Amino acid sequence: MNTTSSSQPQRQPQRQPRSTKATPARQLALEITTQVRERKAFARDLIDSRLRSAGLAAEERDFAMLLALGVVATSGELDLLLNRVLQKGGSRPKPKVRDALRISLYELFFLHKPEHIAINQGVELVKAVSPQATGFANKVLRQAAKLKEDFPFGDPALDLEALAHQQAFPLWLAERLVTDLGRPAATQFMEASNQQPPLFLLDLEQGITIKTSPAQLQDYLPRIEAGELLVADASAQEVAALATPMATGSFLEVGSGRGTKTLMLLHNARRLYGTQPQLYALDLHAYKQDILMQRIATQGFSNVTPVTGDATQLDTLVAAQKLPEQFAGALIDAPCSGTGTLRRHPEIRWRLTPEAVTRLAAQGLALLSSTAQHTEDGGFIVYSTCSVLAEENQQVVVAFLDSPAGKGFTQEGEPFCPSLAPGSPDAHFAVKLVKQRS
Repeated sequence: MNTTSSSQPQRQPQRQPRSTKATPARQLALEITTQVRERKAFARDLIDSRLRSAGLAAEERDFAMLLALGVVATSGELDLLLNRVLQKGGSRPKPKVRDALRISLYELFFLHKPEHIAINQGVELVKAVSPQATGFANKVLRQAAKLKEDFPFGDPALDLEALAHQQAFPLWLAERLVTDLGRPAATQFMEASNQQPPLFLLDLEQGITIKTSPAQLQDYLPRIEAGELLVADASAQEVAALATPMATGSFLEVGSGRGTKTLMLLHNARRLYGTQPQLYALDLHAYKQDILMQRIATQGFSNVTPVTGDATQLDTLVAAQKLPEQFAGALIDAPCSGTGTLRRHPEIRWRLTPEAVTRLAAQGLALLSSTAQHTEDGGFIVYSTCSVLAEENQQVVVAFLDSPAGKGFTQEGEPFCPSLAPGSPDAHFAVKLVKQRS
């Protein structure tokens, strides 16, 4: 899965904090959310990096993570609330002051913390980044607290805009979800997207899925480090199972990334057939393939060929003899909006645009068309995304089957597209397309 932006966590120079009575968890959450904004980074990458070095007690560490993820997920809605307060006064806070105010607003509107605690701590956070703005912060937060009586400014059961406010979703995305999923499923999806995701492991030898939690992960670390277990969402496991390579012939993995699905594909084939087809792992980024090959080596596989290149231009890669002419099977892990993974990547919902969805859908169709030209008769393509939007999923498949490139392909079975619910795996999409024999 590729999302609309990415960033590698970087070590930041330590700065001496100004005197403040804000709790360590809130200070750390402020640091993380500020870096997410400034660097357009992924919140979980920063959280993993900073929590390891923060030296906080377990309770403070958990609260810092809750705040950081929650503020990033609701940031657009928090800004809308802040702007409601500021619209008459004309004053606009500096970015770091706004970052601090967001944390207090999140506590007020989404964690339902007592007003005196949330406001006091919000003022202290503002004091840490801009002492001269403490009076301004106190006034703004007290005015914002009065909005709680009217929030979400309508009946979410009847008013879609009120539902978008309540679940902290951009209105355009809430409208798209209702159109694609229906009102009940869209509401459930938005509610689940605001909850913590479960953690899934795969027993690579047995093919057994294990559901656990971050708190219990420590119990499994020895087996993970030994290469017996793989951290992988259960929906991703289902996609890899659907795309299991055939017993013979070459297999192409488009968008192989760091190799999580590659490992599952290889183990699936070994369990089923006892032998391994030749797998070509294709990705745009060479650094990801370096990681992939290190992981493959630790599992004892030697039948993987990494290829760096653009999968929409397979003819060029074949002509350069980097790939064979034909494949018996292929998995396209298409670049997508990532809307099915909002619990894990909370920043997506406020960075995504309708134009980006359309662009990603066009790229998915181009990948399918390119791969189809190099799929042998009787072979198959599994097209997969981690999106729930029809434009990236069903509409791409229909467009492909109606195109000259899709001639001779038929859809096998129903698409894999589980709904997102509390405690469920992520919402992926996958469909198997089989090329008929001449």
